[in-house]
Amino acid sequence: MDSGHAELSAYSVRLARPNDVAALARVHVASWHHAYRGIIAPHNLAHTNFSRSVSRFRGYFWGGGQSLSALHVLEGEGGVLGYVNSGLSNSRELGVRGEVYELYLHPDAHGRGCGRKLLSAGLWALSGRRLLPAVVWVLAENHPARRFYERMRGREIAQGEVTTGDQVLAKVAYVWVDYLPWPEWTL
Repeated sequence: MDSGHAELSAYSVRLARPNDVAALARVHVASWHHAYRGIIAPHNLAHTNFSRSVSRFRGYFWGGGQSLSALHVLEGEGGVLGYVNSGLSNSRELGVRGEVYELYLHPDAHGRGCGRKLLSAGLWALSGRRLLPAVVWVLAENHPARRFYERMRGREIAQGEVTTGDQVLAKVAYVWVDYLPWPEWTL
């Protein structure tokens, strides 16, 4: 077994639990500030902070969000390092049923195959709910994320815009129609 596979086996994916709220918020804030620096204006990026993220994830568990989507976390020796949230698509006009709403990985976990593991978890969770084909939206200027989805055989199918604070940013949709990355996870 090569070292990449041995390292990847040190991480596991499971459904998120209420006691993961603080860890999810830490990952959310760290990944946003890392991925979107230089894309989202600093004054808009400042709105993504720990207390707002904690409140957001509490709402997921205690506001009924878990009945609408599947929130999976990736764990390693240091705890929760990433998450993927997937469910019924908000983009049905694209001919898709499912959507990966979010996939965020702590910057310290980049380059280890963890994103691949999370995307597989999210897409296969959608498959189990018969919510395929599936789409993910990514900011057009987020070139590392776009390359990742392209390596994972996502096919660009649409463009749009999203408002973040006082900014209107371009976004791109990737779809998985006839291919899903092999599930490298267990629940």
